Amino acid sequence: MNLARPVDGSKLSGRSQSGGKPLATIESFDPPGDQPSRAGGAPPLMGHDLVVTRFVIDPDVSEVWIEGSSSVHPIHATATGLTGWIELVRSGDAIAAPVTGQVRIAIDRLASGNALVDRETRRRIEATSHPEIVGTMTGTEVVASDRVMVTGDIAFRGEVRSVRGELVISFDGPRLVLAGTQTFDVRDWGLRLPRFGPLRVHPDVNVRVHVFAEELAASP
Repeated sequence: MNLARPVDGSKLSGRSQSGGKPLATIESFDPPGDQPSRAGGAPPLMGHDLVVTRFVIDPDVSEVWIEGSSSVHPIHATATGLTGWIELVRSGDAIAAPVTGQVRIAIDRLASGNALVDRETRRRIEATSHPEIVGTMTGTEVVASDRVMVTGDIAFRGEVRSVRGELVISFDGPRLVLAGTQTFDVRDWGLRLPRFGPLRVHPDVNVRVHVFAEELAASP
């Protein structure tokens, strides 16, 4: 992970360790791209330990919702069983440095409640050859103590496209909670939209994700 260097003569001490152990003690730290005086910017972190922490996504409670539309009626699909991991540098409950991670969604877990639409959508996605949607965070900018602007890649039906959006991150004890919403045009991934008689599926979908992840125990 690429950690931002301290500014204004800040001193780092300690050693880098994974599994939630202290990485450094910092006297003053401004998250990359933010200044304390700028309205809405993340406040400086003073006198706290920076800790590298890795979390594993809990598939039983993490969920994605996909909202689309057609010429006849709205289309709703949901899926649980999300898997993956998230790693970040934190200072207490504040995000102090870039976030990395990956979220995987199995195509066969997506269901709209309309078997005909689901079957035809999976056929067009070529779900047998491309059974997962994979989102990978490749870059982040901390915009507040609980929010990051994420740049990443989404791999879908064998096509990879870069995306950008904001995520809200919070902590519930050892558990991390991540939430975000973004609108996509599925044609960007080469998907030919299903059509059933007068029903035409529109290309823009709103995707909402709510991820719960458990902190890995520190190494002995």
